[in-house]
Amino acid sequence: MRRSVLLFISMLATTGLGAQNELSIQTKAAERGAVGIQLFIGLSHDVGFPGLAGFSFGLQHDTAALDLVDLEYFLTLIDPDFIQVSVPAVGTPFPTIAVVFAFTPPFEYLSPGSYTIARAVYDVPLLAPFGLSDVIFAPVGSPPVETLFADAAGMDFPPDVVTDGGIVILEPIPQGVIENQLWFPNGADQTVSIVDPDGLVLATGSGAPDLNPGAVAVGANGIGWVCFADSGTVLRFTPDGTVLGNPIAIGSSATSVCIGPNNNAWVTDSVAGTLSKVSPGGTVLLGDGGALGPAIVVGPNPQGVASDRLGNVWVAVTGDSRLKKFNNNGALAVVVDLPALSEPFGIAIARTGIVWVTLRGTEMVQRRGSDGSLIETFGPLPPGSNPEGVVIRGANEAWVAADLPYRFAPGAPPDPIDAVGTPDPTGIAIDGNGRIWITVADGTAHRFDADGTPALFNPVTIGTLPSLTGDASGMIQASVLRRNDDFDGDGFPNVFELNDGTNPFDDASFPATVPTVTDLSCTIDAQDVTLAWNNPPLVYDSIEIRRFDSLGGFIDLPPLAGDVELAVDSGVPLGAFTYEVVGVLGLPSAPATCGVIVGQGGIQGANPIGVDIGEQATNLFDVAAVPAAVTGPRFYATDSGSGVIYALDANYLVVALFDSPFQGLVPSTGIAFSPTGDSGNGSLFIASGGDATVPAQIVETTLSGAIVPTTAGGAGLFDLSLPGPIPILGSLGGLSYDADLDTLYAVGPTGCEIYSMVVADAGLVTTVIENPTGPAGGLNGVDFLGTATGTLAEFSLLVTGSEGTGDPPQYIVALVDVSGGLATEVASISLSSLDVDENVFGGFALVDGSLSVVGSTSSVVYEVLTTRPFIRGDANNDGAVQISDAISILSAQFSAGEFFDCPLAFDVNDDGSADIADAIYLLSFLFIPGSPQPPMPFPDFGLSPTASSLLCF
Repeated sequence: MRRSVLLFISMLATTGLGAQNELSIQTKAAERGAVGIQLFIGLSHDVGFPGLAGFSFGLQHDTAALDLVDLEYFLTLIDPDFIQVSVPAVGTPFPTIAVVFAFTPPFEYLSPGSYTIARAVYDVPLLAPFGLSDVIFAPVGSPPVETLFADAAGMDFPPDVVTDGGIVILEPIPQGVIENQLWFPNGADQTVSIVDPDGLVLATGSGAPDLNPGAVAVGANGIGWVCFADSGTVLRFTPDGTVLGNPIAIGSSATSVCIGPNNNAWVTDSVAGTLSKVSPGGTVLLGDGGALGPAIVVGPNPQGVASDRLGNVWVAVTGDSRLKKFNNNGALAVVVDLPALSEPFGIAIARTGIVWVTLRGTEMVQRRGSDGSLIETFGPLPPGSNPEGVVIRGANEAWVAADLPYRFAPGAPPDPIDAVGTPDPTGIAIDGNGRIWITVADGTAHRFDADGTPALFNPVTIGTLPSLTGDASGMIQASVLRRNDDFDGDGFPNVFELNDGTNPFDDASFPATVPTVTDLSCTIDAQDVTLAWNNPPLVYDSIEIRRFDSLGGFIDLPPLAGDVELAVDSGVPLGAFTYEVVGVLGLPSAPATCGVIVGQGGIQGANPIGVDIGEQATNLFDVAAVPAAVTGPRFYATDSGSGVIYALDANYLVVALFDSPFQGLVPSTGIAFSPTGDSGNGSLFIASGGDATVPAQIVETTLSGAIVPTTAGGAGLFDLSLPGPIPILGSLGGLSYDADLDTLYAVGPTGCEIYSMVVADAGLVTTVIENPTGPAGGLNGVDFLGTATGTLAEFSLLVTGSEGTGDPPQYIVALVDVSGGLATEVASISLSSLDVDENVFGGFALVDGSLSVVGSTSSVVYEVLTTRPFIRGDANNDGAVQISDAISILSAQFSAGEFFDCPLAFDVNDDGSADIADAIYLLSFLFIPGSPQPPMPFPDFGLSPTASSLLCF
């Protein structure tokens, strides 16, 4: 029986060709002393233009502000015909770069589209002047090189648009120490009260009159950022209440604020419907007069805003009942459409990336994944509850200010805290001791213990019409954004103190137990497991490691010195294991754990690879691999936020890019490579990531983004439909293409099914495969492997389940056999042991024996070596072991034959290598009675009982 293989990865995230002949340089922000700042140089040329034969440009910059380190060229179709880097003459302030590119014979022309053509790298001197330092296109060199294009006829002409860029050199970040203080904006008396956890008013800060202070957020340096709605400004205050610097103009109405992990502030304007970004030193980066661009238009009446530890920012757009997620560069990554009149208002983010949001209009509270997928809904609360502010205590528990304070926990009903003096709260916060603070309209603040017991003898009088919106205490910095920092300098990381119930802002409040190691990871090479971790800022007496098997048995590895952060467990037997690492300092710490599966079918190692896509970075979604025999990029990745398609080299560096091929620049999700498309040059199938009300679409493009006409001569775009035809609406997931059958496999909009369709049928779905991972997770990616038989009755799937119902979520890769449309799991691999910050994985590709798995919340590719079940001796992958397999083995040795997708199946004698001895062994078994049969797995599919450097992928 011949088998085919499809690969799936779970989780479905929702998410034109360029301007007329344009050259552009990026603009970025950096501090003094920054090194390796990369400015990408882009080229776009119009779809109506016949093609470019070459181009030239010169670059110029101010040597007092920037030092040029490198200039790298990306397009493989062209060679730099002339490059000059000049040394500035005496009295000349600007060094120059001049380049001329020309296509080498036989002449090729750059197809219409958008490309990254070069990357200039700069260092910023320590004494560089503050403000924008330009990097511009200019006539430079001797003789001077102009910024020109050359057409197919060899004629030069200037670009229609030239956009210069540069580096904004930021003012220094104010230095300071975060303390356990609460900041109370007092709306009626225009002041900010700073209060300690015992209720003592430490200081009062004042802004200009009639500014109406509202939301507040505290940075990791102890600086408080306060929004003043009526003036549209933000003021920064030191911990003693002193105004720091000048008011920062945001727009019409500064409404809410959060501080990201890199100390940038994000501010919403509820009147203008925008989101602005401000540097720690007070420079507006995105906003009115922003150094990097205008404010981001988010929608009507944005209210709550919160950042996760990766720098992504969530905004509650109250006016149109939407949640929106933006990456650290301000690019839209996720849109969640809520029911009409839901009025999302408050947002808080847990350590795991889980988002809590209050729905004021429907009086509910929700937990959502980092991709916006719904995990749990609480409520509705009693009529008139009006839930607004929300804070998170610990990893999972949330408190909400509504008609009363409410406490929420996964799987439990809302718990109202009915205390005297706290009806109709105006705000909510949490201090370093894990206690909840509630403000009410009478100008008082009330403190509660974790069980809801009032914890102050008398409420604190702090001002008139107090409010708490955002991070009013620094707890988000400690528990989410900077959890591995040690704010109070007592030797215990913030997250350990929080887990232990002590105060991360007080060096006199330290755990009675020993802190655990952090960032533990396990990787495998054959049967050697390498454990790596980080010790807290102290030296243990010793470190102990224990290995548990799947039945609960364990062995202790030899103890290590107290400052060691790496260990290797060699010769581990096959099976699933959990490791515990314990630091001993008089007493043992709590164990840190990680899991592995040793042997064929298990993860062999994981290497997170950061994809450098500069200011374009948003949410990578899917990745397609290109065979090494094809000239050019090795991978293509989609972006479900911006819609950009990235061409990546073997090291996952961008070599080119082009915009979404869908009308209106609808973002893209799935992507698949076709070796036969575009007249044999190779092409890409790209899936749309559009709105749930529009038809799901797939388009075929060239490798540079130009649309390929369909077989019937159409526009290259087709809508998916079920027989009927019934249109399929919404955003598709991952894609895979089988060239032998001209068949596409696509994950459906709900993440619960896989659609199979013949490309020539222009989107008519012929088969629907139900989600093999069941209700615990949604599907995302899909990849096709092996030799197809033309029927769905005989092939295998590799699927992953993510998000799920667990807390933290579980991620698995499962090999599933599909017969008659029913899926049966054969084997599985856990991805949960990977030490990642994701709570969602995106799509993936399989190449060179490894899965390239996209971490969709951080634009990171995790390279995971893996294997799958096989039949030993089934060298031609037809499901049976016979003489044709011996011929395949010999062909691979002497006639440049192929190992298909499972070299391990060629190792018939299980000696760790595939050679002529395996053919002899197999022929003896087939024709000499009494000869031994091939070792397991044989004669059925299974996993190898012995480790091997050979893989099945």
